[in-house]
Amino acid sequence: MLYERRWLKWLLITGCWTLVALMFASQWYVGNNANNYPTPWTNAVTWALTEYWAWAALTPLILVAGRPFFIDRDNWRRPLAAHLLLGLCFAAAHLLLMSFVEQHTTWAHHPGKTMSFRLSAWYYFTKKFHMAFLTYWVITGVSHAFEFYRRNRRNELRAAQLENQLSRAQLQALKMQLHPHFLFNTLNTISALVHRDASFHTFHLAIEVRDRQHLMRILAALRAADAVSSAERL
Repeated sequence: MLYERRWLKWLLITGCWTLVALMFASQWYVGNNANNYPTPWTNAVTWALTEYWAWAALTPLILVAGRPFFIDRDNWRRPLAAHLLLGLCFAAAHLLLMSFVEQHTTWAHHPGKTMSFRLSAWYYFTKKFHMAFLTYWVITGVSHAFEFYRRNRRNELRAAQLENQLSRAQLQALKMQLHPHFLFNTLNTISALVHRDASFHTFHLAIEVRDRQHLMRILAALRAADAVSSAERL
């Protein structure tokens, strides 16, 4: 089950970055061809997939590295400093990875040219470092949004469980007050009064029967309510 969830997460990350790559590929294709810089669709797609699949490969590492540094209102200085450092490191890692991959895709990135790893790295660090650093923060922001949602759901579930426990405790206390032993003692008291005063029997017999039936109905209802499971209450 855990293995399947891990693969599902990988597919989701890759799918999201693929959609982003196709969006930018279409923008580059239309923009270049509209401004007299002919660019084949295959070149634009290869260029975009190279850049954003590199981010897809780094995203799980970013999520794992940033997990201990959750930024919240009460604790933000140290996590913020950690994310600034991580942002610089992952931005550099992405640009170095792009420089390496470009050695095999020069035909798409720079048609008709050959670029060494050093020249590719210089090109990416001078032109795309700030965008890479910003992309790290986008990934971290999305991760924090999911973590906020998960924590809120956990707090709501915990509050519902505490409310359910309180309701069960109150119900148990009421059952103890209406226990059959309590009812038996009450009826014995009424019986003693009847033997002592016959007029009491004549006047209160109907009330005794009615209250007895009412109490028995309450006890039955309490037993039925106690049978309701915690899941149904939630």
